[in-house]
Amino acid sequence: MASKIIGLTVLTNPRTPVANPHVVFFDANFWLADGIQLLGCLRYYNRSRITFDDVEPIPCVIDASIAAMTSQANIDAPELPDSEKKEYQIVGDITWMIPVGEIAPEALQCPPYLYLGGVVKASQKDTGTDTARFDIVCSQWLNAYRHDQRLSKLPVRIFISKTHRCPDPKKICPADDTWVSVQAGRLSKFILNDAGWLTQLDVDMGADGTIAFMGKWTPPFTPIKTPGNALSAGNNGKRRKFSYGSLAERGSPLPRNPAKRSRIENLALASSESSIASLEDTPSMSSVCPEPAA
Repeated sequence: MASKIIGLTVLTNPRTPVANPHVVFFDANFWLADGIQLLGCLRYYNRSRITFDDVEPIPCVIDASIAAMTSQANIDAPELPDSEKKEYQIVGDITWMIPVGEIAPEALQCPPYLYLGGVVKASQKDTGTDTARFDIVCSQWLNAYRHDQRLSKLPVRIFISKTHRCPDPKKICPADDTWVSVQAGRLSKFILNDAGWLTQLDVDMGADGTIAFMGKWTPPFTPIKTPGNALSAGNNGKRRKFSYGSLAERGSPLPRNPAKRSRIENLALASSESSIASLEDTPSMSSVCPEPAA
């Protein structure tokens, strides 16, 4: 999990690609505030072949993996021009959905939760207010970016406000270059650039959110390539055979300290004499099983 959105939404405009009747694309409307909503183009794999009404909106609770919408997103239902892609702030894949049926409009006025994971950047523990903040850029596999997953990003700014649960936001604000997992943060705002594309989501931890610290970020391990001429000529990739002569070359495994060496030798001698004595006390086969009389 790197970037998920979970919450109430209204799905509209269902459409199915001709080449893939199991797939349905929706416009997902997430309420943020009066007159403000986040619009997403979400893909759903309709395995059960559910029939969706293309006129009536569908209120439901969904779980979806998301990323920022860009001009490189591959939306094949049908393929959208950039002018239409800009109408969406996010793109993603629906994991599951639960229709809620008839519901009062005011009940849908509930911002969704975000579950995020990434490396902390621009951490500001002291902002001059009772709020700390930090940035993360989440990476999430999506069908829309299957041609290049490096494009699947979601820039997020996390705000930690002072609450009864968190009286001092500075203490739980992570440092830069640390891995964190943010759970149940409320989406509060989104920011677009001059061209109309999403540049940032604002998430408020509030009283529900939690942060899991997963240690310091380190670059991926890159094996050091050894030149071919640096390998020993005697090995040549073959498994070495054990040689008993190598034991003699190493010398005695006994300690070099004379006192310790003497004690070990005495113990070994005593153990050997005890073994010999026990063998001498053992009755022979002739005494245990005498030969029968002639």
